[in-house]
Amino acid sequence: MWKFIYYSQKSDNYKETVYLSGLKVKKHYYENAVERFEKSYFWGIFRRTSDSITKELEQLEFKLKKYKFDDAYYLGSASGETFFIMQYFNQLFKKNNSQKPIFITSHKYTEDIVQMFFPDIRCVYDDTYYRSLWLNANSNDPFITNNHRYFFPFNRQYFTYLEEKHIKGETYHFFDRMVDSLKLNGNKKILPAIGEDFKAKAQNVREQLSKNFVIISKYANSNGSMTDWFWKELEKRLKDLGLDIFYNDKNCGLDLPSYRHLAESAKAVIGVRSGAIDWAINTSPLKIIYYLPFRQRGDVFPPVKSEYVKQNFSIKPMSHCGGDIWEYDVCEYGEYRLLDETIKNIKAIL
Repeated sequence: MWKFIYYSQKSDNYKETVYLSGLKVKKHYYENAVERFEKSYFWGIFRRTSDSITKELEQLEFKLKKYKFDDAYYLGSASGETFFIMQYFNQLFKKNNSQKPIFITSHKYTEDIVQMFFPDIRCVYDDTYYRSLWLNANSNDPFITNNHRYFFPFNRQYFTYLEEKHIKGETYHFFDRMVDSLKLNGNKKILPAIGEDFKAKAQNVREQLSKNFVIISKYANSNGSMTDWFWKELEKRLKDLGLDIFYNDKNCGLDLPSYRHLAESAKAVIGVRSGAIDWAINTSPLKIIYYLPFRQRGDVFPPVKSEYVKQNFSIKPMSHCGGDIWEYDVCEYGEYRLLDETIKNIKAIL
């Protein structure tokens, strides 16, 4: 199988033809880099034209046919964004008059998040990438079939608008973008309720730690991390203060709700700005957050300077954070000074 791609004068408009054994199988038509429709062929003979949006809606309808619902909300974003929007989803249900909604997600962890906020609403896991729907969606206007409405609150338009602001060095906080785009009242939120099973997992970990411990999150998907030397030196200095350390990473054995429950009894949460920081909001008495530049993300979003990351992703503007919050631009401070600042803040609460 091989492809032939024809580009028109505008580079974002092109046709992609797929051949199998020398016979034309499919031809995809793209406008502004978004697939709009395709033509199918049988043994090289034209058979039909399919609109890509309609095709993906038919896929969704088929996969969800056994469920009873009126509106479906697709959640394919990172854990931090999903956690924040869940606190206000009751407003979306009311605004859209959703009587029997369900969630669709491409991430397993979203099921746990939904369980914390809306345990009576079904969350369906589906790892299919509904590219045309995501690319063409508007945050407030659903795709409509005969029986259902499909909402994509986080979509290309949503993220592109926010990223373009940041790339230009403009101030537009990520939380403000969510509230503005979805027309939410940022002061009216609901809080998560952690189930007993999640609490038990956290308690099992807690029993292995000393009374005074901190949580460290080294990594984030959007940016890098500090050097190994920094983390080793930080660990040494924290242990010299009599503190135990729990590293929150892929191998830590905790799901997101259990991690949040564990954070409630930690002396501090320390880490690179990530979803793990979002999950620890209003838990531990102290949060120390390191901001690094955003690296190139895919083919769409270029790097963003650390000063703009700190400016637009700070958790300080959100009134419900709780506890003391210290935020640092790593590029401004450097690792040596950052270590001293971190230890100074830790000593202040011991």
